[in-house]
Amino acid sequence: MKRTLTTIIACLALSSCWPWWSSDPGTDWCACDYGDTTCSGYDWLGSCEDDCSFTYHDCTALCRDAGFGRSAGCGYDSSSGGYACLCTDDTECDCIAEEATCWDFDTLLTCDDGCFWSAYDCDDLCRASGWDTSTGCAHDFAAGEDTCFCEDYEDCVCSAGEVECDGAFGLASCDDGCYWYSYDCDALCEDAGYEYSTGCGWDSSAGEDTCFCESSSDCDCSWGEVECWDHDSIASCDDDCYWYVYDCDALCMDAGYDYTTGCAYDWDAGEDTCFCESY
Repeated sequence: MKRTLTTIIACLALSSCWPWWSSDPGTDWCACDYGDTTCSGYDWLGSCEDDCSFTYHDCTALCRDAGFGRSAGCGYDSSSGGYACLCTDDTECDCIAEEATCWDFDTLLTCDDGCFWSAYDCDDLCRASGWDTSTGCAHDFAAGEDTCFCEDYEDCVCSAGEVECDGAFGLASCDDGCYWYSYDCDALCEDAGYEYSTGCGWDSSAGEDTCFCESSSDCDCSWGEVECWDHDSIASCDDDCYWYVYDCDALCMDAGYDYTTGCAYDWDAGEDTCFCESY
């Protein structure tokens, strides 16, 4: 079936249009650039307004207001170089009655009128059916069709807002109020403007696990540095930021010696070290 799609470039209320050809107002702190467009689900177009946030518009309504027969969904339009509502006067059907397919992880398309797709949010469908939340849209092999999978919160493994360390350098967060999602601490710290993470642990001030972040300017030492802490201890900059103190007796025994004669400068190695002896 061949169809001709026409991109709707229509003005909205308050003289807002897309694509916008006006210059960027210079809001480099914004979550989006003025004039950017994006699709949300099958039939919703988001436009970045001058308050630095996306406003979403129903493509079906916009296409009808512009005089087209119907919307063919939201998608990328190569002629304008951005996302747009794709409108058409084509009356040929896209689907058959009772057909259903996943548009994305959170959206189910159903052929309600036996001709055109209708888009539904899986969370909305699950709640309307008495469930607490959706775990996403996927193929149901038992039913032989795509569907939204639903869960009740008693089936969940965590609650909204919970966080816990996932290993030494990972943080798990209960983003959807039901399941754990794991994040790398280094990536989280870099996103927050730091250079790296020193690991995940309990933050007594916040009362929860967190990723601890650092930048080089906050550090006490550099990678590879060692120095005598006192006569019987040596400090090493193991993580390229902080001193870690070790007992010389323990280090010597680990190396196969019986005891230490103390920590001092080793002229041959050119650095402080623990001197070891055997009986």
